[in-house]
Amino acid sequence: MAISFINYSEYNSASSSSAIINKPTWTLDWDIMFALANCNQWVEVIFTPPSGWTKLWDQVWLETTGQYYSLYYRIASSEWTDYTWTTNVDAQMRIVNITYRWWFDTADPIDVVSNTSYTTNNNINRAASMTVSAVNSPLIFFATIYSTSSKTFTKPSVPTTDWIEDLDSGSTVSDYWSEICSMTWTSSWATDDMDATMSQTWAFKHAFAVALNPEVTWNPWAFFQILPKLFNN
Repeated sequence: MAISFINYSEYNSASSSSAIINKPTWTLDWDIMFALANCNQWVEVIFTPPSGWTKLWDQVWLETTGQYYSLYYRIASSEWTDYTWTTNVDAQMRIVNITYRWWFDTADPIDVVSNTSYTTNNNINRAASMTVSAVNSPLIFFATIYSTSSKTFTKPSVPTTDWIEDLDSGSTVSDYWSEICSMTWTSSWATDDMDATMSQTWAFKHAFAVALNPEVTWNPWAFFQILPKLFNN
């Protein structure tokens, strides 16, 4: 079976040094949450995440565009209702918090992260190829663009067309637009470049991709947690 998208929440601000973002609805213990944090500022920006969040990577192009693209994760455990993120300066800011469930190793979730800069002025938002260790690994793709006008995305078709688009949204408040996709890849090794197609040519952009380690043992506690949600749908 495949990894399951649960829900997401987002925060957008034209100028802020503190962001309060809600826990995505239906998040349960043992889920994995990702936070895609973006900001625009011409001085150095330092994100301080809430307790328990781990930074996977930063991608910064301060010298040319003032853009910051960061990715964090957390394994859910006795979650509170919201999280407060802070920065050292006021900045345009967008944070997307997204939750997934099932079929990854909760004790050792992260296999590999793709974080290569690709700023060619075209309609491609690219996460560079990454080498995935195991078959049946969940893959998550995160694409972001900075633009004062609305942008949308078409999901990647590599390593296969199995990607499911879980989010395609943005805001003229923060001027950031994001796409997040997921899949479970039945093969392994190099994915090749993963390209989202944007609705307009642009250069202020970045994409991450993450491969999760597949689960090594079945988690009965997570199964019994999800039962009420299944029967309420």
